[in-house]
Amino acid sequence: MGQGASRKRTAAGLRIFLAGSVVVLVGFVAFFLIRGANRPPVVRPETKPLTQQKVDIAEAITVMKVTGGRNDLYIKAPRKSIGPDGLVHWTGTEGRPEAMIEIESRAPDGRVRFGAKAIEAVTDADMNRADFLGKVVVVMEGITVSGSTFQFDKKTNTVTSAVPVHFEAERFRGDCRRATYEIDSGKILFFGGVSLAVTAWANDPNPLVFTGEELSYDKPSRTGRIRGNVVVTHGRSRGRADLVGFAQFVDKEGFRLFEFRGGVTIDADERPADRPVAAKAKAPAAGAAALVESDDLIILQGGRQHMEAGAITMLPYPGEEWLHVLSLKEGGRVEIFSDDGRRTTFSAGELDFFYDPDGTLQDFNLRRDVRILGEAEKQARLVEGPKIDYNTNQGDLVVDGLGQKARTISGGREVTAEKMFLNLRTNNFRMVGDVRIVNHPQPDEKRTAGLFAPEEEFYMIAGEAAYDAETRLFRLSGKTRLWQGRDSLEAEEVEINEETGDLTAKHNIRSIFFHRPKGKNRDEKIEVTGNRLDRIAKTNRIYYEQSCSVSVSAIVLKSGRLILEPAAEAGKFKRIFADGGRVTILQEGKKAEGDQADYDLAEEKIVLTGRVSLEDKEKGLSRGGKLTFNLADGNILIEKQDAERSATVIKS
Repeated sequence: MGQGASRKRTAAGLRIFLAGSVVVLVGFVAFFLIRGANRPPVVRPETKPLTQQKVDIAEAITVMKVTGGRNDLYIKAPRKSIGPDGLVHWTGTEGRPEAMIEIESRAPDGRVRFGAKAIEAVTDADMNRADFLGKVVVVMEGITVSGSTFQFDKKTNTVTSAVPVHFEAERFRGDCRRATYEIDSGKILFFGGVSLAVTAWANDPNPLVFTGEELSYDKPSRTGRIRGNVVVTHGRSRGRADLVGFAQFVDKEGFRLFEFRGGVTIDADERPADRPVAAKAKAPAAGAAALVESDDLIILQGGRQHMEAGAITMLPYPGEEWLHVLSLKEGGRVEIFSDDGRRTTFSAGELDFFYDPDGTLQDFNLRRDVRILGEAEKQARLVEGPKIDYNTNQGDLVVDGLGQKARTISGGREVTAEKMFLNLRTNNFRMVGDVRIVNHPQPDEKRTAGLFAPEEEFYMIAGEAAYDAETRLFRLSGKTRLWQGRDSLEAEEVEINEETGDLTAKHNIRSIFFHRPKGKNRDEKIEVTGNRLDRIAKTNRIYYEQSCSVSVSAIVLKSGRLILEPAAEAGKFKRIFADGGRVTILQEGKKAEGDQADYDLAEEKIVLTGRVSLEDKEKGLSRGGKLTFNLADGNILIEKQDAERSATVIKS
């Protein structure tokens, strides 16, 4: 009886234990399944797993080829296992967990599309997808990308990474937060916080560094683009753009193109860090201002440059790496700064600059609304036109109006013409076609050649204008006219010596000036003509020669030579002397002749001397030693030379 009760108690306890064990086992399995459900595998099986076993291990997998799809996949791994998740794990051997696995994707022709090394790879059963984990290095035909995790998708034939990566090639390197490699197209995409350091030119100690949000690189064409508020640095140089494109040489390393687009600004400073700064340029001394003295304001080389444009392109010499062409489009501006304080600004719709292999500016072509402004302390030189070209062999800055007008302002002179040739090497210039010049007052002015008041503007027009800096001769030709207010000078040619102030005019000369006689409240117009004019600066006298004439009121005086005697007021005259053969005076039916004439402008009298004769249509011929024309009342006084000194008055 006691034994039976004991057996019953034992059986009951066993049942309770087994029931408890089942509960614990069910709980454990449930916990494991729930935990597994909450941790998805790195790669989800896309086909039926190879096995449902918990673990299947194969050691020393030397090479395994997986065919199918557009490329073949080759795997070399020390160890292969199949986990309970049904995924294949390729890892290092026991005791050597850091041993790297190797994977290659090859095209049907055997060409390696990409290769990878990692501590571990996880694939699905059919090898359609793979994750590379731990110290991953992916090599893509010359470009190496490294990071902690990469994914390969066989169907799309892409390699991606959602974590930060580092990439390198022979001439560039960089970092980003995400990357994608499209194996079929050969395009690599880098996203998020992209930094790209480029050795743009061989042996350049400073890399060209770009930062942006996205970088795409097309391996077949060896071209790339970086986008998203791109910032570029090179030594002390800085810049920005919305997008930067680049292209490498097809058959060698090196870059054949850099293109910046969208709100481009570049501040270039390629000076050595220890380069001394020269003293600031001083303003010229008073009286030194002239057109050519401002020409050195246009500088073509400088330690610092600032550039702005909608697009900027840099091109090297064909097959070489040094810069050949710098091109600015969509409205550009370039500022060049010298160490001595000068600045030159180039602005245009399109600007192309061409450089020598040593980096010296050789030529440039500027198009559409072109403007060049050279500045220094209290000095400036402006050149404008639809088109400006420069060639260093000739040294000429060629400004073409293209049917409109080219313009330059400098040294108190504003010039417009159809075309201009400004030599920046010699400071010579030539203006062609409808030349128009405005001369603004300058200290100690000599270019007015004594014809006009120096404190007021005066004007010039000609078919052509030229300047020789060595001789300081300024020449106008082709229907030339100079004027200030009502005073003017016309000729076929005019030459002004800006050193001495001397002036020479030739052919068909006609000058007009106004003079107010004593006691009158109105000006008299005086017109002087001749075939040659010379102004001598030392005496301020003006000489007319060859078929000269003076016309005032109703009187015309003709002679072989005229001499204008200056008055105290600049640009005004007090007397006109006539000689050089017989002097003739014509007045309303009267003709007088003599050897010399003296015209006193203030007194309004012309005195004719030397074998004087007067022919009057009504009164006949009279002779005497002296004849006086009184312009105020029109009377003529004839004086004889005998002892009686008789005189005859002929009233008009």
